[in-house]
Amino acid sequence: MKSLAITKILNLPVLDVSSGEKTGFVKEFIFNFEKYKISGFLVQTAFLKKNVFLPAGDIENIGSDAIMIKSKKDLKNINKKIKKDLKLTRKIKILHQKVITKSGEELGKMRDFFVDDVSFFLQKIEVQGSIWKSLFKGKLLIARDQIITIGQDAIIVEDAAVPAKKIAGVEPAF
Repeated sequence: MKSLAITKILNLPVLDVSSGEKTGFVKEFIFNFEKYKISGFLVQTAFLKKNVFLPAGDIENIGSDAIMIKSKKDLKNINKKIKKDLKLTRKIKILHQKVITKSGEELGKMRDFFVDDVSFFLQKIEVQGSIWKSLFKGKLLIARDQIITIGQDAIIVEDAAVPAKKIAGVEPAF
């Protein structure tokens, strides 16, 4: 099992293993907010420029240069449930969402998130903001078990997701 950054998956070509044909490009992901996982991807077909749904479970492999599927028959028409999930994913805009601790400290914005390549469950989020940029000269990774909720206006995380000295602005007593 490997960890995949969602931003690296967007815009990848989707290839049919049985024919070698490029069936389209990944345009968007559809996130299941109840299970915290990717349910699938919106793919724009190469030929008709039509959007279709690729269930995450039908993906054979994701490489750095392409997503491999058994057959273009794995691409499904978009039904009412998929439309509803897509609408919610677009409304909440999980990428670039504010990340705030339970005690009310804003950590920055989510720049990326990582899922495992088998179940597509959320593993961790990457946060970047002016505070973290100056303090750590980089990004903050927050594990799934530290995420309380992903909401319309913010992602709320446990205070423990951040070193104690940074939350309260006080050095720890050790």
